[in-house]
Amino acid sequence: GDPLTRQYNGGTAVTVLDNVQQFDLEYEYKNVSEQYPGVPIVSAEQLLCSYDTPVAAADFNVEANPWIGQYFQPTLPADAVGWGVTRILLMTMKTGGASGEMRVQLRQPDASNLPSSTVLKEVDLWENWLTSSYTWYDNAISLSNLTPGQGLCLVVNRVWGAGIVGMFQYEDNGGSDLLTTSDAGTNWNIDSSKSLLHTIYGTYSTPGSPKTVTRQHVTTVRMTLHAGDDANSQVGTSVQTYNTPEALSAYWELDFYADPRVVDSNADGTGDWVKWAPLTGVFDPADLINGVWNSPSATAPNYTVLNTVPDSDFTELITVDARYRATSVGGGWGATLEINADRSGSQCAPLYAVLNKPDATTQELKIGNRLPSGSWDNWLAVLSVPDDFVNVKLVIDPTDDTIAAFVNGVHRGTYTYTWGLNDNDAQGYIYSYGCSAEFDYVRIRVGGNGS
Repeated sequence: GDPLTRQYNGGTAVTVLDNVQQFDLEYEYKNVSEQYPGVPIVSAEQLLCSYDTPVAAADFNVEANPWIGQYFQPTLPADAVGWGVTRILLMTMKTGGASGEMRVQLRQPDASNLPSSTVLKEVDLWENWLTSSYTWYDNAISLSNLTPGQGLCLVVNRVWGAGIVGMFQYEDNGGSDLLTTSDAGTNWNIDSSKSLLHTIYGTYSTPGSPKTVTRQHVTTVRMTLHAGDDANSQVGTSVQTYNTPEALSAYWELDFYADPRVVDSNADGTGDWVKWAPLTGVFDPADLINGVWNSPSATAPNYTVLNTVPDSDFTELITVDARYRATSVGGGWGATLEINADRSGSQCAPLYAVLNKPDATTQELKIGNRLPSGSWDNWLAVLSVPDDFVNVKLVIDPTDDTIAAFVNGVHRGTYTYTWGLNDNDAQGYIYSYGCSAEFDYVRIRVGGNGS
């Protein structure tokens, strides 16, 4: 007997029909499936490459300015989709003193296969760990999710200590791609006829079982309505939804043509985004220019973060689409999309996709997981992204703790995430830290996949 009312976008409720006895809405769905490669299968540790039997061994002294290294690119099985390094063995010794410090680094090569300034992973090597005669020293180092065909530069540099801090053997009459510098890395030389004595172990990955997610789209709404006391007055009808909306439990979308704090994509009567309160940065609507948020460069605590509201545990299928870029070279974290996914209590999986600019002409994209220790674990590092807007899509499935990454429409890997820090923020975020950035579009969808 209650009235049927209609309320639109938080407005005043208006009576449509009095004395309603029955009102049912039922939905017909069209399932749309998306299939992509699952989590890769990682091989056991094995030899990736080596040059360990010299014909004419020679000595190289690592000091303040002279450093040594080796460019390498392993030969992988034809079906490999990734690879990583686990150990590096070098023929080395100390030369008397035992107070020097070195680092064994894996660096991104430049176009000439010379070491760039981008250090992907490094470990300490102290002179007092070495013996007084040549032996193979085993450096444990973990670098994964490298792309087949991608080479690396192994670099041994001096960090601290007077004079010679370590001596290394190289092949003076064979091998290839020996790297040397006489000015602490300002300029490098690559020698195609010599090689550092080295043995490098690692793993490779092959495709896992394909993964499928199914999204539900509403095609028809069936309605049953009975008003008044006459049982014969019941009517039924159906309405086709020509836009076939996706069935979701939460939704946020920004195209930055309006102040994000008043955008109400889910029609709950309040803005979908707010400025994250813990920081002192101020959101300025004047930074919205032609549908782009020009996020200024700032560092803690003065940078501006926009976060989603209301809170969400993000425990259903999550699909994130974003188009953004870093616009200035900076030493901070970068242009960031972050989401605290798969929450249970105060635990969640903090996942991120970050763009930064190592130089004026390129960007780097890093996608990963914040670990319980507070460190950041990059699964995917796309190190040469064109200096333009980048389309990033993340498909996060809490049912099996996986996240699939797509960059400019290309699948770049599916990874298993872990729960990270205890975090009270049940939100998604966009911001720039340490560099300026431009955000053109952001959409977060929660639900679907049969739920």
